[in-house]
Amino acid sequence: MKGSGAYLLKSGSKRRRKQADIRGQNSEQEMADLEASEHQQKISQLEEELSRVQQERDNNRAAAQILTNMIETGDAEMDASGSVKVSKRKSSSANIIGNLDDVGF
Repeated sequence: MKGSGAYLLKSGSKRRRKQADIRGQNSEQEMADLEASEHQQKISQLEEELSRVQQERDNNRAAAQILTNMIETGDAEMDASGSVKVSKRKSSSANIIGNLDDVGF
């Protein structure tokens, strides 16, 4: 067997890379790097969204606890449909301005 084709058939032979092969591999690497960058950006956006949703959840829990306390103390009432309305009666926990108005200041 003579020629370069026969040489490539030998075990352990190495083929010399052509410039086109190198450019192709470089462009593949650039595409992989771009995809990795886009994935990292998407991960960052999702982490920010998760943080925002967790903050909103914590705020909603706190608001629910406040409403529950108001209902338990009688400062608010919940009707059959689930709507919460502030009671008309004055509570002992009225704000300072309301308390000052009651005293006559």
